[in-house]
Amino acid sequence: MKRVLWLLLISLLLCGVLSSCADAPATPPAGTEATDSGGTGSGETPEDPGTPIQPGEQTEVDVVLFIGGTNMAGRGDAAGSAECAEGHAYEFRAVSDPTRLYPMTAEFGRAENKGYGLQDGERKTGSMVPAFCEAYYQSTQTPIVAVSASEGDTTVQDWGAGKGKLEDAAERLAAAVEFVGQSETYRVRRVLAVWCQGEADAEAGTGAEDYIRGVEAVFGALFRRGLEVCMVIQTGASIAKPVQYEIIREAQTRLCGENERFVMISDAFAGLLELSGEGGGYTQEAYNLVGTDAGENAARYVLDPDGYVFASGSAAEEEDQYNGPGIELPVDVWRQTEY
Repeated sequence: MKRVLWLLLISLLLCGVLSSCADAPATPPAGTEATDSGGTGSGETPEDPGTPIQPGEQTEVDVVLFIGGTNMAGRGDAAGSAECAEGHAYEFRAVSDPTRLYPMTAEFGRAENKGYGLQDGERKTGSMVPAFCEAYYQSTQTPIVAVSASEGDTTVQDWGAGKGKLEDAAERLAAAVEFVGQSETYRVRRVLAVWCQGEADAEAGTGAEDYIRGVEAVFGALFRRGLEVCMVIQTGASIAKPVQYEIIREAQTRLCGENERFVMISDAFAGLLELSGEGGGYTQEAYNLVGTDAGENAARYVLDPDGYVFASGSAAEEEDQYNGPGIELPVDVWRQTEY
């Protein structure tokens, strides 16, 4: 009997405790404010305190050195330049203002002159770089930080060590990589170069072997400083000197075929003779076309280096005043022999 009474007493006590707990208001977790719904002040579930808050992700960018001669410098009309959308590419002005990144515009490289190094004056009037960058971004979704390192009318010998141009280009690339590396907003993914040069060598009669050795020497110095690969935009054609231009184009093809650190990304200039201008330059229309072609192929290479196969986008349209289409050497009608 006593045992039954004790059990009844314990049951009554438990019922009273549970009833008081049910009537008491809920206590919000420490650090939050109670709301009508019983949640946090923001209406969101608090993060698990065991999960660290991740810092904001940095945007990956590819640093690209645009290096070369007349057609890399650009002799087009900036007013007709292809547009590069906001956030798709930036210019790092290593000479005039290395303190920030500028949006990519048709003015690319115009202010980047250095007395002892690369000096193109006011001749950068419109280039293929904006078109290249936009095409590249459309395929990779990765912005480019572009560095201008070009000067018109330069032979491969002009780019040799000790003459200032190579040293200037190397300094510009290093400054860009360092700037992005120290940024809290961006992070370097790839370090690349685009080389477009050769018209001056064709005009000077440079041989294929000398040209290949010269280019390899120039980029050997840059590879040792962290450059990963050099992507080549092939030299165009010429009516006046078809054979000399063909020699340089063939040398560039050989270079890309024999050295894995050189990759052909466009040969389109050779098929645009009707858009060529004076002094080895091209119209802005040509720069937009070639820039887009090169940017698309560069993106294909970056996305799949092992599977990349260059597909020619151009057939050379060379003519001379003797034989019309083609690059056959003229006949010496006085000697009746071919030379």
